[in-house]
Amino acid sequence: MKFLLRLPSGVCFPTSSLVSFLSCGHLNGIICKRSHSLRELEERLFMPHAVLEPSESDLRDNSSSGLADTLPSVSGTSVEGKLTVASEADRISKYKSKLFLKSYTLAPYVNDSEVLRNLVDFGVDLSTLETKGNVADFLVKLNWEKDVKPRLQFLFSLGVPVDRIGNYLTKNPWFFQQSIDSLRSRIEYLKSKNFPDASITRIILKARYWLNFEVQSVDARLGWYQKQFKLSGDEVRQIVTENPKLITFGTGYTQTLQFMFKEELGFSTDQMKQLLVKDPKLWTTYKSILSKSFNYLHNVIGFSHETMLSWPRCLREKKQKIQARHEWLKQIKRDQYDRTKPNFVSIEAMLNGNDETFCSNVAKCSLRAYDEFLKRQ
Repeated sequence: MKFLLRLPSGVCFPTSSLVSFLSCGHLNGIICKRSHSLRELEERLFMPHAVLEPSESDLRDNSSSGLADTLPSVSGTSVEGKLTVASEADRISKYKSKLFLKSYTLAPYVNDSEVLRNLVDFGVDLSTLETKGNVADFLVKLNWEKDVKPRLQFLFSLGVPVDRIGNYLTKNPWFFQQSIDSLRSRIEYLKSKNFPDASITRIILKARYWLNFEVQSVDARLGWYQKQFKLSGDEVRQIVTENPKLITFGTGYTQTLQFMFKEELGFSTDQMKQLLVKDPKLWTTYKSILSKSFNYLHNVIGFSHETMLSWPRCLREKKQKIQARHEWLKQIKRDQYDRTKPNFVSIEAMLNGNDETFCSNVAKCSLRAYDEFLKRQ
């Protein structure tokens, strides 16, 4: 059998063996190149003078003609008097910022901003940051050594991989506005509550704004969840690790869902606790999705509250998916949801997994037949 594999460069590589392709030098070169790039980024954080500065020829080529009279020449002399700037270069970096007219993008500043250049190298999407309020204004004023580098080292020390730092900063550029002491105190708080290091790393990556919150706010919200749902310390740590957005979302939406689950959907207080512990992501899901899925599962199919509690994620599945799979099982006479009878289909088996798994393990039919059914819906 022939394989046609597309490389990141866009080149298609025909091969008769996947193993032989994986062992080929071209792929090894790609992997080595990526590993080298990651090592280089790590060196920028921890090795002195590891950050590349632009050459003077680059500054000359990119300089604005309108500023020629105000900026020293590359050779170290001005245009008019050819005054030396050697002493000035000793006092400040040869890498000088320029005066730009008002710009609506960060593009004109990248060549002359050590911070922006390095953020791009770390994978930060500047085009996204330009649309976030005053982010562009404070980014261009940051100093690499004093403002940026220590905070990136802090993230790296928490176990955030170098190749994920860019994505994190793209989503949370306000991280640079937090003082180092405040950041450390927020991590120390989690450690004092016996959160393991792996959980802390996951919390930071999954809830990007967590480090922006004061310790008092986080403590109050953790206490609220523990009191409202009568959770143990281990249960609090479990739900926060699995879905840290529970804390950054605030308690208002949780209270809205509490009312809906109890008054509209008929779950008891103890059952709501089970919903939280078994599937914390349920409590940051859109209310409309939860309501529509429950109505179809309970009022159309006939699943009880206890059945749904056995796999609470069923409430996060979209109604269209639930309806399609139920109607197909009904059409092929396999809609048997009573565990006391043969050919029992559990709620998890019906909804978990992709269509191929569903057809193979539950419906016992071909994927093509199910696809044809979906087209007619």
